Amino acid sequence: MFLSNVLSVTALTWLAMPLVNRVFAAWLVPGRTASARWNVVGAVVIVLCYAVSIAVFGLLAGSST
Repeated sequence: MFLSNVLSVTALTWLAMPLVNRVFAAWLVPGRTASARWNVVGAVVIVLCYAVSIAVFGLLAGSST
């Protein structure tokens, strides 16, 4: 369990976060000007990612029973 936690934290820190920071830089960096449209698009993307993660975990949990 410890090893899987170390691997997941490492993967998120060194692989996923640089990509996420680049994709959402206009939304995350305060100095950049973000339009209302960009704020809505960013919020929709976040909600869609959350919905996909719920669906994936639901499928995985359903298949184990």
